Amino acid sequence: MSKIVGATVATVAVASLMVWTYLEYAGTEYVCNKCNQQYQPQPVQWSMGMHLPTRRHMKCPHCGNWGWHKRVRVPDDRDFI
Repeated sequence: MSKIVGATVATVAVASLMVWTYLEYAGTEYVCNKCNQQYQPQPVQWSMGMHLPTRRHMKCPHCGNWGWHKRVRVPDDRDFI
């Protein structure tokens, strides 16, 4: 019985982490520090980029600048689910 409970807890934990990660990605955009364009990076670029709490090191899709781009929240009225 304890194996079933442990597996259930682990499954819920992993599912919760996956949902949280998706919502974090979908609800966030970045602003290039060179051209000031706001963009949402590709999922792989977002997940692999070095990051700090408010910035992520990525390549801007508009100007090609590699740098620490500032994170901005997407307005609440945007449907991202």
